[in-house]
Amino acid sequence: MTSISGASQIKGVPITCQTPNDTNPFTCTSTYTVDALDDMSGTFSDFAVFTGSRVGGSFNIVSPTLAVPKSGGGPVSISVSSSPNPTQPGETVTVEAFISSMGCNAGLMPPGSLQVTIGSISQTLPLVAEFPYSTGDTVSFTTTARPAGSHALSASYVGGGGCAAGSATGTNHVVEPRPTATVTANAQSGSSQSFNISFSAPVSGLNASEITVVSTAGAVTRSLTGSGSSYVLTLTGMTQSGTISVTVPASVAQTPGGSQNLSSGSAVIANYIAPPIVSAVSPSSGTTLGGTTVTITGSALTGATAVTFGGQPATGITVNSATSITATTPATVPAGTPGAVSVLVTTPGGTNAANTLFTYRADQSISFTDPADIASFVLNQTVGLTATATSGLTVTFASTTPGVCSVSGSTATVLAGGHLHDHRQSGGERQLQPGPRGQPELCDQPGEPVDHL
Repeated sequence: MTSISGASQIKGVPITCQTPNDTNPFTCTSTYTVDALDDMSGTFSDFAVFTGSRVGGSFNIVSPTLAVPKSGGGPVSISVSSSPNPTQPGETVTVEAFISSMGCNAGLMPPGSLQVTIGSISQTLPLVAEFPYSTGDTVSFTTTARPAGSHALSASYVGGGGCAAGSATGTNHVVEPRPTATVTANAQSGSSQSFNISFSAPVSGLNASEITVVSTAGAVTRSLTGSGSSYVLTLTGMTQSGTISVTVPASVAQTPGGSQNLSSGSAVIANYIAPPIVSAVSPSSGTTLGGTTVTITGSALTGATAVTFGGQPATGITVNSATSITATTPATVPAGTPGAVSVLVTTPGGTNAANTLFTYRADQSISFTDPADIASFVLNQTVGLTATATSGLTVTFASTTPGVCSVSGSTATVLAGGHLHDHRQSGGERQLQPGPRGQPELCDQPGEPVDHL
């Protein structure tokens, strides 16, 4: 042999050989760093091809495959879980574990058995390869002997077939009773109705939209407050009297361990009374002295026990129907105070919202200045009219007998004989003061002597 060289066929690293001679042995060497694939398989393996020359020709030699196992073997992948989780006491639970080769045992399923544990119960389960090829296996067992509480899950493998020992833990298995739910109704508060919801254990995930509400009192708007084991559901928006029922369905909330609630019974309000609504008052104004008879229009007015104007009680209250009340306005307090006031109706369902539906008018008087002596008037003669109001508003004039006289602005024209009456108007509020004979009158019906103003 006169020369030799070699090459690694799997790892692809160079091989260096000493110069050969005919009598002494020589050595070929190579250096290789174990990589991640070698680590997972648990074995380093390679073979080499040597070529060279010798007296009379050349040669080609293929070496046997060299396999060097990793100390302890290659890693395995293990997982363990329970189902269902959580469970109630006495309910069957299945514990399942899976193991697979990550390259050890020539990529086949790790041999041997897997020990699976839930709490204090442990079983050693054999691993069985599936024909014709399997890289892993799933094992399981069932049990019901778990008391209430949290139970640890684990699985362990002792190793074998070039595979290393390994272990894994899973999410603890929870055994607990499902929480119960109780609903109780609170007293009605005006236009809202609330319900207390309590659970036998702290829960989360409860939403107002998932709570069952059945209402004959009209559509409702829901809001939910609270946390843990205590909540309050508030309902608003009811438009009529009726029945309201609230129920918490099953499985709408869960404990920290994952147990879902049982359904509650129903809490029923059988006599919800809608609060009154006042939409109009007619007439909408009157004197500060009171005594104006008005009709109050709205809804849910049945059973009204009180009506107030600006906080003062009305008199003569008559409930005509669920939509109408007749009442007489009180005098203002302090006396003579003008302005808009709130008209409030109180029923067993509450009191309506504040408003400004009625206005008290300021009291006023009008002074009329007599025109010239009527005895000197002739037909079609005009006369100027003058009047003032204590309110400071402008006084306007109108004729109630246009056949006797006509009025334009503050001028009257005599068209026929008769009494004279003044028909005055101030600031849009009509003030009729026809008075007895002997007081100023303008444009009375004809047929009586014109002997006074």
